[in-house]
Amino acid sequence: MATNSLQDQTPKQYLRSMQLVHIALLVGMIVFAGVTYYMNPSTEVNFSESGAFLFVVPIVILLGILIGNFIFKKLINRTFKQNSLKTKLDNYLSALIIKFAFIEGPSLLAGNLVYLLFAVALMIYFFTLKPSKQSIINTLNLTGDLKTQFDKENEKVS
Repeated sequence: MATNSLQDQTPKQYLRSMQLVHIALLVGMIVFAGVTYYMNPSTEVNFSESGAFLFVVPIVILLGILIGNFIFKKLINRTFKQNSLKTKLDNYLSALIIKFAFIEGPSLLAGNLVYLLFAVALMIYFFTLKPSKQSIINTLNLTGDLKTQFDKENEKVS
């Protein structure tokens, strides 16, 4: 009696898992921003109240993006040495979660409408990172047998 675990997923299920993680984090950011705005509604963008944080928040956001991308690339580079599609996809999923966490973190900085606008910009960027079949193929440089195996969406990955 086999259960459908991470150990015996199809390429289609891997992609669905990655997209589910992505959408869950995006929804979490949207809900957090909505709750923050609901608790402190403001229609005025007031830069004078922001003080030094007006410069700190964009720097934290930029650092989150840069560090997330750096770690992602570092982890993906290790994946190139792997011969198994399963190992590559497992590593890709782990690297993606870490990258997403570094990008999501700064979006949780809130306080006034200025920071909320930064968070919305970050959410728009995050939305563009939705995993797709082609982005996985490109990032992992899948060719030959591995690409053929990945293209067989409903066959278990080995």
